[in-house]
Amino acid sequence: MSLRAVRTQFAIILSFAIAACGGGGGSNPPPPLQSQTISFAQQGTLVVMVGATLANAASGGAGTGAITYQSSNTSVLTVNATSGVATGVAIGAATVTATKAADASFNQAQATYTVSVQTTTSLSLWISQIDTEILPPQPAVGKQLVVAPAATCATPENASTCPGAQSTLLTSTSFAELLTTLTQPSYYALRSGSVTANATFVSARRFSERIGHAALFFNNRYWVIGGGEPDFPGVLPLQHRTLADVWSSADGRSWKLETVAAPWGPRWFHQAVVFNGAMWVIDGAPSVGPTSTDVWRSTNGVNWTKVADSTILPWHSTHLNVTTFNNEMWAVSGGTSFSSTDGVSWAQRSTSGAIGGINGRGYASLTLYNGSLWYIGGSTGINALPADARNDVWKSSNGVDWLQVTPSAQFEKRLRHSAFVMNGRLWVFGGQISDGGTGSRWALDAWSTTDGVQWTEEDTDGLDASYLAKVVEPAAPDRVTLIGGIQRGYSNAVWQTTTGRDWTNLSTHAQFSPRSARGASFNGQLWLIGGGVSNGHASGSPDSNEIWRSSNGIDWSRVATTGQIFSPRDGHCVVVFQNKLWVIGGWDNSIGAGGTETRMNDVWSSSDGVAWTKHDPAGGVIFAPRVGHEVVVFANKLWVIAGNLQNGANSGDVWSSPDGVTWTEVSANVPVLPRNSHRGIEFAGEMWLTGGAVDAGNGTETGTSDILHSADGITWFQVGSAAMFPPRMRHATTVLNGRLYVLGGTDNSEYGVGAILGDVWSSADGITWVQETAAGFTPRWNPAFILHSGEMTLAGGFGLSFLNDVWRSNDGKNWRVGFSQDILVP
Repeated sequence: MSLRAVRTQFAIILSFAIAACGGGGGSNPPPPLQSQTISFAQQGTLVVMVGATLANAASGGAGTGAITYQSSNTSVLTVNATSGVATGVAIGAATVTATKAADASFNQAQATYTVSVQTTTSLSLWISQIDTEILPPQPAVGKQLVVAPAATCATPENASTCPGAQSTLLTSTSFAELLTTLTQPSYYALRSGSVTANATFVSARRFSERIGHAALFFNNRYWVIGGGEPDFPGVLPLQHRTLADVWSSADGRSWKLETVAAPWGPRWFHQAVVFNGAMWVIDGAPSVGPTSTDVWRSTNGVNWTKVADSTILPWHSTHLNVTTFNNEMWAVSGGTSFSSTDGVSWAQRSTSGAIGGINGRGYASLTLYNGSLWYIGGSTGINALPADARNDVWKSSNGVDWLQVTPSAQFEKRLRHSAFVMNGRLWVFGGQISDGGTGSRWALDAWSTTDGVQWTEEDTDGLDASYLAKVVEPAAPDRVTLIGGIQRGYSNAVWQTTTGRDWTNLSTHAQFSPRSARGASFNGQLWLIGGGVSNGHASGSPDSNEIWRSSNGIDWSRVATTGQIFSPRDGHCVVVFQNKLWVIGGWDNSIGAGGTETRMNDVWSSSDGVAWTKHDPAGGVIFAPRVGHEVVVFANKLWVIAGNLQNGANSGDVWSSPDGVTWTEVSANVPVLPRNSHRGIEFAGEMWLTGGAVDAGNGTETGTSDILHSADGITWFQVGSAAMFPPRMRHATTVLNGRLYVLGGTDNSEYGVGAILGDVWSSADGITWVQETAAGFTPRWNPAFILHSGEMTLAGGFGLSFLNDVWRSNDGKNWRVGFSQDILVP
């Protein structure tokens, strides 16, 4: 082989070798790095409160690189570099960037989202029939307030773009806006620069008092669905109007009417559950007519689809319980369990009568606890009477096989109670208990267990446990909410707890719980003292001795008293005399409300509302114990007039005292006076009494339209006039601008039979009376009615149940309700 040939062959071999090693000018280049995409679990602008955290991790991408996080403004928002958990530091906005590192095959990837760090402040409003007075909170001064009418605002998350929205620069001066009224709700949002905080729904309305409704927590909102409201006044037994309305709320305080006429029609005692991303309404009945056996489904509460017209679920609607369990809807009806995955087909899962006997029972509770279904209490028989109530406990781990855990739990036999899970324990709350005959009494107690056998009675901070309330347990069991039902009467109250023991009333009204207290204007503030309450009453009593005060009628604080203080009471009197607050007499409410009906005649005073002094009568001479009396400050004396005595009789006596210690019987029996629940006040240089309760002769009392006046407490003149307010008792009276005002009350002591009044009357001479324009507040009796800062203030009282709203007026015609709710500050 020639030298040239050797060289050529070597070159060929070398070129192959170089090619095999991937080198040389003619080799293939390395493959390029691929792109990858990551994204956050939540997109868009998210909100976090100052001091709070936000977990929003990024994921995705095919590479192996680690994901790290960074904030664009650490003075506003800090972010954990490895977990991505963001913490609000100060009001403002920041961008969070997630970076997934590159590796040998993939490029770096990034994703971002914006965080608005906000705080809250209390928004205070006075809402009337024509406008709303806004009291700007200090943290909002200098920011824009956006108000958008709810009727046109389909996207409240961006309220400033809603049709008809208005924007106002807030100063420290109050002002009125015309979009929000007692009947027209709005969205309020604060804006700072280009950042608009999430809107707050402002509505003076909420669902009516009702029973037999359904309640849910769905799409981060509370829902109230249908039910029956009482037809007052009426006859016993009470009649009801069934409803087809749907309400929702983001916080349980402000409620939005989603529809007044859902297609499933007026019904009550239906069942509702959240299942497969929707709300389901099952069965129920109108107030008159056959039980429904249909099933409806909705994802928004407005648009409903009927998925079944006739289910196999037997028995009357009050005997049906439905919940979700093991990815199915489960129903217990007539002592038998059924399940369904679609609401259309329901399969019988247990043998007939496997739970509590073949006849089943009504008004029991069905609850999911520790992976099992629990069925507790209720009443046997189709009529579900309190006398037939049970306290047995049943359990099933599969919905098919049921075990009686105990035939008789420690709590009394009951029906129409509530059951829920809180802090790892199963709770039974309230209900109805037999009175030993054909009637019932309230179960004002709560019990909890971990095994269903051993039950512990719990302290519930004095909350009237109620019955027929609906329980809502959110997906994260950190709170339980009770909605509506019976609380000393038909209620639309919403109560919430995170402990099972301490309950908070969710309300846009005053901070005090619903009550019928007595009040006064003293030392430049409004004061509410004692009374019947639905929360805050002392152990063993249905009443309270709490003291609350406010400088503006919206922001209320409880007074921390020192030393001895008067006992809890209702039907007492509160007056201002000799620069002191005075509390005189009353009773420990009625036996039906859990009291002893013990009348009192003790006298207490305080110069500051904090420290109280009991005044023992000189020589032991004092008026007899009584309730529903009246105390008038007149001629530099305290005057105690009439009232109901311990023997149940109404007194017609009059007593006076210059100091609360020395008492003189001015008159032993004024013929026109015997009564209780009347109202008295100084007017035109005399003592004036209006209305009151007199014995109707059949175990009940009726109101009167009496008007009496006296200059000495001995001689009383009765005013006769055709132009007079209708009969009433438990009403309210005050004097403003030379006119005597009478407000509200009831005309009969029988709950549900007597008309509850919400009218306002006034007179310049006590003889000729004029009815003022409809006030806007709900009818009520025993409210606090206080002349304060040149206006009349109406606080609380009892309507269909206790109330905690506060209204004010300077003329008796135009009234504003106080509204208080948190609003986000950007």
